[in-house]
Parts: sequence; C-alpha cells; structure tokens
Amino acid sequence: MSKSSKVKIEIPTSEEDAVTHAAALDDPDNLPLNDHELSLFKRRGKRVHRNGPQRLALDTDVILAFHP
Repeated sequence: MSKSSKVKIEIPTSEEDAVTHAAALDDPDNLPLNDHELSLFKRRGKRVHRNGPQRLALDTDVILAFHP
C-alpha cells in the first residue's frame, strides 16, 4: 500500500456517534445489546496469561496509519 492510498482512521464526534446510535435504535431487526444481554455472553476457550515481552508483527502500512 503506497502512502497515497493509506487509510485514514477518523474517530466520530459526539454528534455523529449520537446519530449512529439513534439509527441503530430505530432498526427493530438489529437493536444494540444492553448491558444485561452483553453479560450473558460467555468467553470460549482459555484466556492465556503470559509474562514478559510479547512480539507483534505489523506491516509498515499499519504503523504509518497511526504514526505518519
């Protein structure tokens, strides 16, 4: 991916977030989950706890998207 085609990540404003949330509430087929419904989800598999440094391989494009 060249610099001219890198993806820009935009955080929505509070107003944009409110509009998106209101639209989600108006969709009866796909309503957002409330806190109780989210608490019913169960984690599958084991959670792995590792001590020490971790390695993460990232493409240059990803790094530049956050730190140009």
